[in-house]
Amino acid sequence: LKGRKVPWTVKMVNSEEYRNNLKKVIQLTLDGKFIKEYPSAIEAAKENNFNSSAIYRCLIGLSKSSFKYKWIYKEKYYDNL
Repeated sequence: LKGRKVPWTVKMVNSEEYRNNLKKVIQLTLDGKFIKEYPSAIEAAKENNFNSSAIYRCLIGLSKSSFKYKWIYKEKYYDNL
């Protein structure tokens, strides 16, 4: 690997700026009870062995639920309390 250029995508994902701009995600039961907060949809997917695309579909309103859970951005969750 020495002498090879690191792809910009790897640099971006590993940067502090990228991590600071991630949107936090809330996992809810289907009846709306809080389960857990994640730093991002990608982290939620990794931790639960889910597909992040399915979580994103729920987050942007294309699906009502994903993997038998509801998913919502943290900012919207607290706006609805």
